[in-house]
Amino acid sequence: MYLKKTLTCLLALGACAALAREADALRTRVAQHVKTLDVGTGACPGSILLTGGEAVPLAFGRVNGVKAPVAAATAWGRGRAVAVTHEAFFSPQMAKRRENVVFLRECLSWLAGKQPTTIYLDRRLEMMRAAIQQAFKKVAGFKIVSVVSREEFASLPADAVLVTSIDSQGRAQADFLRTFVEKGGRVLSPVVGWGWHQISGGKSFRTESPFNAVMGPAGIYASGTIVDREQGGFYSVTPDLDLPGMTADDTFELTASGRPLPNALGARCLYTLGGLTEVLPLDDTRYLPRLKELATKGLNNFLPAPEHPLGPTRVQARLGYQLFQNDWLAKPDQVWPASPAASVYPCVPEKGSRRETREIAVDLTVPRWHSTGLFAVAGEPLTVT
Repeated sequence: MYLKKTLTCLLALGACAALAREADALRTRVAQHVKTLDVGTGACPGSILLTGGEAVPLAFGRVNGVKAPVAAATAWGRGRAVAVTHEAFFSPQMAKRRENVVFLRECLSWLAGKQPTTIYLDRRLEMMRAAIQQAFKKVAGFKIVSVVSREEFASLPADAVLVTSIDSQGRAQADFLRTFVEKGGRVLSPVVGWGWHQISGGKSFRTESPFNAVMGPAGIYASGTIVDREQGGFYSVTPDLDLPGMTADDTFELTASGRPLPNALGARCLYTLGGLTEVLPLDDTRYLPRLKELATKGLNNFLPAPEHPLGPTRVQARLGYQLFQNDWLAKPDQVWPASPAASVYPCVPEKGSRRETREIAVDLTVPRWHSTGLFAVAGEPLTVT
């Protein structure tokens, strides 16, 4: 009963706060005319995470059953921005699909604050030209202006509507785009986080992602997950998508007490919090301390055991163990303390237990596991020579 009341209050507060967001007008317009989006065959949209504030989700897919955004809009400074997680939503093939074209038209019109007559298109996204032309084919005098060089970007009007892939820019150009939006510019950017991660050779979303450098302060981060279609084979657009656990701000409120959450809500909160650990910049002071606080509480207040396993409802504890594992996997040569769960499995020897030193020969021509007959104590380094 307490949890139900808490969720009801949070949802009501979220709905009130949402009234002030500029992008809610876009979500309402889109939902009036669009029910589903498609990317055609062969395209795998990436994932974005929303921290809250002005960021509003627009369209959704699924990640392991969890509803996850594939498009979002935000207002920041004097400007506006829209992110979509694959340019294939607006490919020449999808330019023939009415709902995709309407979605694009509404996004670009919202960015402009009116029906635009000029769209500036990064030449590296030439594949989107047909969809943009189709979206505004009835607008007299409408034109698309191609840009690609740094000089062309620098000469854009202050309130220009620019379609560009931020991740295709260098870091210096990304800094320019961030200032451009802050001062009143309007940007629509496709972003495929998992693709950037592969092409860049595994660079960090936290320190080297151009998209996150520009859009992170506006409340939208790209991450490395692939988002699958919803049931029916499409991505969904619906009007009432301030789902609990969808944004960082909301998720921290829901998980602060440490109480178990319903399975679906717990999974969504864990997806959001786990994603934040992948994308937040190292100098973040708003969310990282709260993540670490939740994780510490989870490790200290819950010990998984057969009689009370670490299920999806235990968000704090799962986050704690996830971060603990991430840390030691990132630096395996560092001496780490034993996990609190080691006392349950594989267990910890009693103090004063006898230690032995043995030499063991291992036949490496035999695959898979080899038993040594010895017990490696959790939290103590193991050396193999």
